[in-house]
Amino acid sequence: MDMNVVGLGMKVASARKAAGLTQAELAREVGTKQAAISKIETGRVVPTLPVLDRIARALGSTIVITLGPEPEVDRRRSSG
Repeated sequence: MDMNVVGLGMKVASARKAAGLTQAELAREVGTKQAAISKIETGRVVPTLPVLDRIARALGSTIVITLGPEPEVDRRRSSG
């Protein structure tokens, strides 16, 4: 799996913990199983956008994802 998937899972886990929920509690709110939340949080499964939306709504939070390559730093500007 791509490192971005692991990073996304870490964001979900962090938001869940900040909301004070267990994986099982979040799973009930989202309408899935605890094992599915675990797989998302560990990066073993790439969640669909509708699932991510349900997770964010259940947590009362936003989940921000960035697609594509990281922007390159303009070295000419930083060398002053």
